[in-house]
Amino acid sequence: MPAHLSLTQRHEIAQQLRDKLQQLQAQQIQHQEGQSRVDVARDQYETDWDDAAQHAPGLAVDRSLFDIEVKQADAMARALEHVMDDSYGLCKDCRAEIPFERLRVEPEAVRCVGCETRHERLLAGMR
Repeated sequence: MPAHLSLTQRHEIAQQLRDKLQQLQAQQIQHQEGQSRVDVARDQYETDWDDAAQHAPGLAVDRSLFDIEVKQADAMARALEHVMDDSYGLCKDCRAEIPFERLRVEPEAVRCVGCETRHERLLAGMR
């Protein structure tokens, strides 16, 4: 286990991940009112089929937000699975230690700030 993260710190991060994941899952259920994305889309289409063009932008935003929440939940679940692994807290690009303070704020972080900045710039350039 890397020396920069103690067992106490790892337990704190694991609890934080569990709490965040639970909040995110509750938020997803609330947004979808317990329905799948397909059910929600079908219900909205059947109810407002004549106003589909008017509702399309709102539906696109809802889908995008749901997709973001799903990705966040997946990242948190992966982090929770690996929080006790030797590789947790090491940047996946440069293998530098990710500071505990960063992991407290973003426990699902897989890159140090420098590598994450480069990664985001690269993604932005691809759009």
